[in-house]
Amino acid sequence: MPTPLQLERHAPWLLGLACALAWWRLGGEIPAAIAKELLAALLSAAAICAGFLTTALTVVLPMGGTVIGRQLKRRGKLHLLHGYVRAAIYGALALVALCVLGFFQVPSGGTGALWASSLIMGVAMYCAAAMVRVVEILIKVMLAMSEEERP
Repeated sequence: MPTPLQLERHAPWLLGLACALAWWRLGGEIPAAIAKELLAALLSAAAICAGFLTTALTVVLPMGGTVIGRQLKRRGKLHLLHGYVRAAIYGALALVALCVLGFFQVPSGGTGALWASSLIMGVAMYCAAAMVRVVEILIKVMLAMSEEERP
């Protein structure tokens, strides 16, 4: 049975892989009529996520000087948080890159379209799961920091 930390570490890429495989096995395909609009929406969402995560990084980096940051560092968890934020940013940027590529190279029908849409769905799920992981941890850290300030 996996530990909570193992689930936390591996859930985003496992969910992304599961989504891509399910999409591929079910023969999912992005309809050509809405492909450009969907890519534009995903591109916008991924760019917003990358911006949010970059802002979150500016909150996380100086955290080492706080009481909670020192506790996280002592427990060996601060480097995990930095890695999670970095992975989420890279996931969002990968989704942006795939969407931009998709604008110019959207295959219509056949195996190419299935592989492309499976890849996009998998990376989108990874991006969403990595973002949720970072947000959940940041909320827990912020709550702990606010409780530390209470008399």
